Amino acid sequence: MGKVSKTIYHADDDTLYLDLVHGILDPFHFVLTCYSGKHLLEQLECMLADLIILDVEMPEMDGWETIKRLKANTATKNIPVIIFSGNNNFEDIKKGLSLGAVDYITKPCQPDDLIDKVNSLLYV
Repeated sequence: MGKVSKTIYHADDDTLYLDLVHGILDPFHFVLTCYSGKHLLEQLECMLADLIILDVEMPEMDGWETIKRLKANTATKNIPVIIFSGNNNFEDIKKGLSLGAVDYITKPCQPDDLIDKVNSLLYV
């Protein structure tokens, strides 16, 4: 399967996960990485995304504040957001979904699960 025209931003301060997700999804999609929520918001001013994968614990601006800003902005409010976090407690999952995330994936995850979840959101 060759590349398709879907653009995914992945925001995470952990370079291991940035590299991992990029390696998993890049054969299928155009994946851009950001090291913080603030950096993600800056990048979205230049080019919008079809999907955002967002960590919760990041410097400068955490994932909670980032998703609040994404959903408050008319240009980005309809972009699906997947929370991708090491926090797997019920309260964090509930919070992510209540703030507008369409899914919450806990780290680590199986590559095929990530591909399936991403594709199910991009090709509805």
